[in-house]
Amino acid sequence: MTLNIVNIPNEIAKMSVSGVTIKDIDQIPQFVTGRNCPILFPRPDNFATGMTFTPDSYGVGSGRKWSVRYSLNYIFLYAPVGSMRSLSNLFSGFYTKIGLIMDAVIAYQTVTEAIDISPQAVSNIEVIADGKDNQFYGAFIVLNVLEYVN
Repeated sequence: MTLNIVNIPNEIAKMSVSGVTIKDIDQIPQFVTGRNCPILFPRPDNFATGMTFTPDSYGVGSGRKWSVRYSLNYIFLYAPVGSMRSLSNLFSGFYTKIGLIMDAVIAYQTVTEAIDISPQAVSNIEVIADGKDNQFYGAFIVLNVLEYVN
């Protein structure tokens, strides 16, 4: 059995979302500047959660097929707190980028047909701090992953 839990974030980082930088698990920033925004990256404190294994066939060893489900948790930072001139600009731009990210995830074509990725949740806009306690308008994004492995 070979899980793609390392390959999937790499493939997600290759998605094209206009105006958004997407990072892989080995590219998680220690801190973010306004120039880096908008940015989407794996949540370092709680990236892969809820992993469950369900057997899909009888057998032993590599002959047995499994469905493996888990969630990948991302942080989306849109802009530094205080950098927006109006709330309407903040909300309009923020939700436009969230929509583009969700569209890219839904349209995502994996390297193998044995993987299905779907959006699960997007938190409300909230203030999120980076590793140096810089404050950003952002959201937490959760993606569900279903892998068929044997």
